[in-house]
Amino acid sequence: MQCFYCKNGYTSRCVRSKLFGCGALDGGQAEYVRIPDADGTAMKAPSTISDNALVLMADIWPTGFFGAKSGFSLLNEEERSSATAVVIGCGPVGLCAVVSALEYRPKHLFAIDSVDSRLELARGLGAEPLNFKTDRAGMERRIKEVTEGRGADVVIEVVGLSPALRTAFDIVRPWGVIASIGVHNGEH
Repeated sequence: MQCFYCKNGYTSRCVRSKLFGCGALDGGQAEYVRIPDADGTAMKAPSTISDNALVLMADIWPTGFFGAKSGFSLLNEEERSSATAVVIGCGPVGLCAVVSALEYRPKHLFAIDSVDSRLELARGLGAEPLNFKTDRAGMERRIKEVTEGRGADVVIEVVGLSPALRTAFDIVRPWGVIASIGVHNGEH
């Protein structure tokens, strides 16, 4: 029997806690991993796809894509094209969320992190980088400036830490959308 979260497509919150990188399961990007319920979850990859590309498909790309899709799914086409979107966290999943968010063609896309090299990668992909650690007030001011004081229409939070989720609530407009795909395991 599937739990509520699995039935509704939120398998990362399964009550059986079989999410790689949490609880009893180490991360899934090692050379060898044990896969619970592999008979129903694992597939043989086509030989035409390189191992480097497959690493992205194991978790990183689909998670970033899911975040962007979840963030933009409540907006119609006109709202998407005029939207201001923000990705909080520019690690590998966050950068995949940036690329995926750009497919929705928002008017403006910000990427928030504290690591300059990650922010430069986000800039290269097409997002405006904002460093929350060196200029938190400037970050919030810039988002308000672009949105005429409203706040972001879509915020995609991929960090999984309470301060990042609080930041999402600080910068989203009333009735805006927060897609929190970071795995939260309590207060940090």
